[in-house]
Amino acid sequence: MKLYSDRKKKQRVSEKGFTLLEVLISAAIVSVLSVVIYAVFSSGVTIWKKAREMRFLEKNVFGSLRELTVDLRNCLKITTLPVTGGSDRISFPGLVKKNAEKELGLITYYFDEDSSSIIKSAETYAEALNEEESEEKGIGKALAGNINRFSLSYCYLDTDTGLYGWRDDWEPEDDSAEIPRAVKVLVELDKGGRKISVEKLILIPIGLSARKGSFK
Repeated sequence: MKLYSDRKKKQRVSEKGFTLLEVLISAAIVSVLSVVIYAVFSSGVTIWKKAREMRFLEKNVFGSLRELTVDLRNCLKITTLPVTGGSDRISFPGLVKKNAEKELGLITYYFDEDSSSIIKSAETYAEALNEEESEEKGIGKALAGNINRFSLSYCYLDTDTGLYGWRDDWEPEDDSAEIPRAVKVLVELDKGGRKISVEKLILIPIGLSARKGSFK
């Protein structure tokens, strides 16, 4: 009878549940798995955010820089339409599309502070020479938005020293300012509270074909 009673007690003890040691081991396993799952999830979110950021840059910056690069590399040397530029604006002669056909004209890229955008405008040769008609054309086409800064600098040849240098503007009345050898472009924007900078050096073939020098 006593043996039967002891067995009953042991059975009741075993039916009470997990021991403290088993609970601690289970908690440790769950904790490790949670950390692993969180690390994998966090890594996936980081990769996803970077992919979104690259798509944003591709849409807002890289596409604009590609278009500017193509236009500048096809810049023409026209006395009546000289290359002019400032720290956030550049105009140069090239081929513009008019009524589905390309003709000689003036291409302008500039930064519009009101819309925080990089703007491109294109005028035909006649429109560029007619200031009143040029003003009626409006601001042109916005290529990129949410831009904080659009900065340009111009590579020139110092005819006295034979050395290349950089300046923040380009005026046609200067002896050395026919066509810049290259244009350096800096674009800055904020993405999610983080500042992103993209820099591009654009070589201009017709400018490089002039007298050669060396950098300072």
